[in-house]
Amino acid sequence: MKRLLSIDIGSTWTKAALFGLEDIPSVLGTSQVPTTQDDLSRGVAAAACALLGLASDTSITRIGAELPVHVCSSAKGGLSIAAIGIVPDLTVSVARLVASSAGGRIAAHTAYKITDRQLAVIEAMKPDIVLLCGGTDGGNETYVLHNARALAGMRGAAAVVYAGNATLEAEVLRILSGRPLQVVRNVMPEVGVLDIEPARAAIRSIFLQRIVEGKGLEAVRAACAGDIRPTPLAVYELLEAIAASGDAAAGGPPSLLLIDMGGATTDVYSLCPAFSPDEGTVLRGIEPPSLMRTVEGDLGLRVGAASAAETGHAYVEARLQKEGASAEAFAAWVQSAREHTAVLPGNDAERLFDDILAEACLFHALCRHAGTAEEVWTPGGKVRIQRGKDLRGVTLIAASGGWLARRGSDAPLKRALSAAQRDTGAMRLLPVSPRVAADTRYLLPLLGNIAAAHRKEAALLASECVGGLMTAGEMHAR
Repeated sequence: MKRLLSIDIGSTWTKAALFGLEDIPSVLGTSQVPTTQDDLSRGVAAAACALLGLASDTSITRIGAELPVHVCSSAKGGLSIAAIGIVPDLTVSVARLVASSAGGRIAAHTAYKITDRQLAVIEAMKPDIVLLCGGTDGGNETYVLHNARALAGMRGAAAVVYAGNATLEAEVLRILSGRPLQVVRNVMPEVGVLDIEPARAAIRSIFLQRIVEGKGLEAVRAACAGDIRPTPLAVYELLEAIAASGDAAAGGPPSLLLIDMGGATTDVYSLCPAFSPDEGTVLRGIEPPSLMRTVEGDLGLRVGAASAAETGHAYVEARLQKEGASAEAFAAWVQSAREHTAVLPGNDAERLFDDILAEACLFHALCRHAGTAEEVWTPGGKVRIQRGKDLRGVTLIAASGGWLARRGSDAPLKRALSAAQRDTGAMRLLPVSPRVAADTRYLLPLLGNIAAAHRKEAALLASECVGGLMTAGEMHAR
């Protein structure tokens, strides 16, 4: 039997799975160990040895010589990106499309001419990459050149990816010659026309340089069957495989929302039509893709616990009041979770606090991923304005990540979804009454590792690993 070893290095846990791919694809076993932050390669070897029944001192090099090893990583939240452009809405929208599909996250963004104060904010965030874009080909030059000159004096080791007005490439190269720089095709060569793949490829290459080589993974990379991938990119490629499999089987894209909540971030993926125009509805801004990812770097359960509690303060306060629970005790749990990332709740009170923190992460992640709609009056009558992606047709939510996998109940997720649906302001275009399936063995990211090379097998196993709920009828419901 052909066997593949897949390993995912998270901010809190390092997970492994062994897959058999001959005849009927199967999961042969799984394991997980705490992530070894000082040297991630130790955790990788430990997870592999625990799964394969090998002596604990067996090297990953020896394991890689025996069977193909595929590795992805999201340790410490992955690759952070600062985006600089011209038009605010376009800058954020396009940068998020580029970053999210390449495995990064937008840590900061600005538009027009960057100021000294804005540059200082970006420097303080210490991004891995600055994505400099703006201007169609042959379009605006003033803002782009001003921003390039500002970046030339930026402190820190951030690499710059220039994906703006192509006529300025030579000048930008000259201005930024003292910084790590990649120049790629314009992400928006014409108004409304996107070309994001070259920028995606540049971000992926920088991931290998910045994230992998700096964490003691040189030996792991040498033992791998392919490059180490950002975990979000692996999941993204798995959903691409599911979409391709669904198109072939049922003649249409599936309708799926996948939530991967970890210690540092909460990632939301949607695979569904973004905009279904009907009479009286108008889309504002760039139409989102059918496969979309958003990543929330302030919403995590361990490394990001403090920022998640701060972001979700109003939600947390309301839930604590409803449960009659102590705000001081909750704050103590958050502090403990942040300082001891492998900690698990030890009593009913801690389980409640973990639930509430997770619900706050889910609430804000869902609100940010979903589009909105509001009705406005025009001289021609009432019109519904849609901004962002319409998720109302989603019939299945796949819940992944350590907390979502081990919780054993969909009640917290459904509470967060219900609260988001009731949130005031413009109507949020969230799933109406979806079924929830738990990825109890945390297989989806591990399957993503093999999706590029084994698309059909990965998609088939993915459909089975969420408790058998991802049936053909649900996957292709409109």
